[in-house]
Amino acid sequence: IAVDGEGDIFTTNSTGRICKFSPDGELLAEFGGDGESAGKFRSPQGIVVESDGHLLVADENNHRIQLLSSTGQSVNAYGYLGSGQNQFRGLRDVAVIGDRVFVADTYNNRLVSIAFVEHVRTHTHTHTHT
Repeated sequence: IAVDGEGDIFTTNSTGRICKFSPDGELLAEFGGDGESAGKFRSPQGIVVESDGHLLVADENNHRIQLLSSTGQSVNAYGYLGSGQNQFRGLRDVAVIGDRVFVADTYNNRLVSIAFVEHVRTHTHTHTHT
C-alpha cells in the first residue's frame, strides 16, 4: 500500500492490477493486468509513490521493478531473472530513500540498493521470459 500527496491510496492485487482509491475508499482507477509486457504484472508486490506522482512497483514474477506514471502508463522497467547485477528472483518490496531504490530480492536472499536516477529512470534492463 502506498499513499500519494493527494491522499489517494494505491494497492496491488493478485490479478496483476494496481488499484487507486480515494481517501474515502472509492475506486478511482485500475491499471496493469496479468502479463509480461510493459505495464503488465505477474504478482505485483510492493509499491511506492514518488514525490512527483510516479509509481515504482516490485513485479515479483517478472523479476523487475516497473516505473509507471501516476495514471498507470509504463515509463520504464528495470531488471530480469537471475542473480547477478540488474537481476532479481522474486521481488517482494521496494522503497525509495533519497536518490536510492531499495529492493527486497527474496530468492536471492539480498537487499539491493540501486542509484535511482542513474539506473531505474534512465536505463532499461529487461529480458522476456522463455
